[in-house]
Amino acid sequence: VQQNYVVEVYDEFVIVGNTAVLRCHIPGFIKESVEVTSWIQDSTDVIRSSNLNFEDRYTIFSSGELLIRGVEQKDALKSYRCQTRHKLTGETLLSSTSGRLFVTESFSNLPPRITESKTSLTVAEGQRAEIPCVAQGFPVPSFSWFRWDPNSPLADNMSPIRYTHRVMQLQGVLIIRQASLSDSGRYRCVVNNSVGSESIETELIVTSPLSVTLSPSSQTIDVGKTAAFNCSYSGHPALSIDWYHNGHPIAYSSRLRLIAKNLLQIAKVDRSDKGMYQCFVSNDVDSVGAASQLTLGDGGLYECTASNDVSAIKHSAKINIFGPPYIRPMRNVSTVAGETMVLHCPAGGYPIESIIWEKGKRPAFISYFLSAAYIQNLRLPHNHRQKVFPNGTLIVSEVERATDEGRYKCVARNKEGKSAQNSLYVIVFVRPVIDAFSFSNSLHQGQRYNVLCSVTKGDPPVVINWLKDGKPIAKATNDPQFAGINIIHVTEFSSTLIFESLRPEHKGNYTCVASNIAGSVSHNASMVIHVPPKWRLEPIDASVIKGRTAIVDCQADGFPPPRIRWSKAEGFLQTPPSEFKAINSSPHLRVFENGSLAIHNTQKSDAGYYLCQANNGIGAGLSKVLKLTVHVAAHFESKFRAETVRKAHEVRLKCESIGDKPLTISWLKDKLAFNPHEDPRYELSESYKVEGEKWGSRTGNLSVSGAETSTYLKNLRPVTHYQLKVFAVNAIGKSEQSEVKHFRSDEEDDIDSRFLEYCHSQAKAPGGPPLHIKAFPMTSSSIRVTWKPPRKDVHFGTIKGYYIGYKVVLGSAGKDESDTFTYKTLEVKEHEFVEECHLTSLQRFTKYAIVVQAYNSKGAGPASEEVIAQTLQN
Repeated sequence: VQQNYVVEVYDEFVIVGNTAVLRCHIPGFIKESVEVTSWIQDSTDVIRSSNLNFEDRYTIFSSGELLIRGVEQKDALKSYRCQTRHKLTGETLLSSTSGRLFVTESFSNLPPRITESKTSLTVAEGQRAEIPCVAQGFPVPSFSWFRWDPNSPLADNMSPIRYTHRVMQLQGVLIIRQASLSDSGRYRCVVNNSVGSESIETELIVTSPLSVTLSPSSQTIDVGKTAAFNCSYSGHPALSIDWYHNGHPIAYSSRLRLIAKNLLQIAKVDRSDKGMYQCFVSNDVDSVGAASQLTLGDGGLYECTASNDVSAIKHSAKINIFGPPYIRPMRNVSTVAGETMVLHCPAGGYPIESIIWEKGKRPAFISYFLSAAYIQNLRLPHNHRQKVFPNGTLIVSEVERATDEGRYKCVARNKEGKSAQNSLYVIVFVRPVIDAFSFSNSLHQGQRYNVLCSVTKGDPPVVINWLKDGKPIAKATNDPQFAGINIIHVTEFSSTLIFESLRPEHKGNYTCVASNIAGSVSHNASMVIHVPPKWRLEPIDASVIKGRTAIVDCQADGFPPPRIRWSKAEGFLQTPPSEFKAINSSPHLRVFENGSLAIHNTQKSDAGYYLCQANNGIGAGLSKVLKLTVHVAAHFESKFRAETVRKAHEVRLKCESIGDKPLTISWLKDKLAFNPHEDPRYELSESYKVEGEKWGSRTGNLSVSGAETSTYLKNLRPVTHYQLKVFAVNAIGKSEQSEVKHFRSDEEDDIDSRFLEYCHSQAKAPGGPPLHIKAFPMTSSSIRVTWKPPRKDVHFGTIKGYYIGYKVVLGSAGKDESDTFTYKTLEVKEHEFVEECHLTSLQRFTKYAIVVQAYNSKGAGPASEEVIAQTLQN
């Protein structure tokens, strides 16, 4: 019965330089029937089971785990999926989720912590034993292995492991090739670095198949005599030997006792002792048994009862029928090479002393229909694959045509020398054998490709068929996924699958099925087509009204699935766009999984050129530049203002409107329309911000005489960027604006002496807090804090550094545990300062409130809003 199941891979955390372990999580109900065959990195690179190459960073355990040694920061950019195969059906399945490594750097020493180990491990004799011991710490820890030895001079009887070509250590994992019974025992892994150490112990159990023989296989004992049974066994471990009489556990007594655990003795045999005796040898993984018959020479009617929870059936028969030997006719037998053949000799008569089997060596030119007189017979067994039992059963394992096909004869004899015989002929058929094939790992869309399925063994005629994902290709040529696929049968024993031009639809599992009279065999391989990105939704120019949400689509198809990256051009609507800066998802700008970009609460600063790139490592990738226009509706920031003026004095009334040009401004007096141009007492002056440029929140106006061609700008802030434009005004009206000029005021020491005193009186601490404060937990005792500088118009001088404050808060109540912050100071250094700070020596699994303040030569500015971050638990 096919069982549906889902396999998953979860994210893992690891410190740089240590070993990471990724696990393939398989549901428990099917775990014993499924094995991990490979791991897929970034949906393209296939990692298969290795031969323990020390230079290879990747190792797959027999239990399916993927070990990545010497983890680097670039490993965090990769994703990993595991691929499984059902042991019975051969069905392959790729994990539904991919796991990633969260790689962190430790800024303080950490003692080793063992993250992967086992208390016990059981392997079969001859297999490879992999005893895991994976740890993390900083500095990167070292590993030492010890084994329990009663002859060790050390106090704990632990002796260091001596490494050989068979026993080796691979980044903490102890590998024992071709494990033997002597390798069983207790092993200890000790992990050390300069900070501390940790150790674990693992019990290794090496097993070998159990087999048991109970001798004698039958015996006839007179009443009052002594009977004995010897239960001989081999294999490891043999944890218990249990004895049964007629299907029930034996009740031991002074008359029926164990001389040794494998020797049963019955003194003074009576009638209740007759019947079947069994011994069972068991361990945790296996149980085998053997039986022997004790008879007292009494004939009669014997009854066998078989029962379960539903019903019971009985069978009775009378045994020990006296008469000469005879053998009923036997039919010829057909079998398949490689399987086990069982032949029964239907002998009758009583008593029978022996039943033997013989095999004829027939000359090639004599038909098997001829009499047995033409055959030279060999008594069986004559090799290790043949077993003959006293009851007349012949078992031949791993049947071969060359040696096992032919005529077999069964002979039964009694003590008087009388005998009977009969024969049968065995025909051995050979199933097809397919030479393994696979698809290249570097197939690309559009290229030609072919694969050959060759049958190297098997009886003719052989029929070869091809399947794709379980569907016959030859019978489904109208299906789009089979377009461009041709099948050519080169010979009776080979068939070629030809792809004229690879397409994405050709991706899948291909199976070659070869059939003949002996049966069918198959071999399958997976084809992966690498397809360069292709636009599904190509980005186009967009516009949005300020304050609303803008969504720009950018979606592409391909294999592996393309990664979509967004970036924005530096500058404000600079044409043509120059350098692009990558966009990271935030509450304001968010990149969806399908590649679309959403900008919430759009601002004028969001306008500009955006670049969308789609790349999957196949070809040059796709990219498209689009322009986003943000329209601003006409509005007033302040809707009411009162001005007080003395009678007969001049007054200036400002009407500051915001919005996209052209703007039409109308004046009302006492809610009635009037025209200021009709009264010489009124003078209108209009100014606009240059479209697309970022002007400050305040715009100053300065009027000079038409005879002057230069002037001084006063009340400027130090170290501040300004924009300047000039208008000419006469009695008729105002001219077009001049080209906008950009300049930056100097620091206080460089300002002209005429304004030095004034500037000192205006200098002050920063007028705004740092922006975009973020905090990320790195370890159980450290948090990483990042921010952006305050707005330029509130620097009021050069930013000299930052104060980072932090304090403990209660997680559930949300109240401060401490009313005061602990501050850490960071000084700004030119060309090498990054707005980032690591807070260390913190409490484990504790919430902290964090603020950031900027300071200049006049003092510290206001603190940012508090952000909350919690250190990790482990």
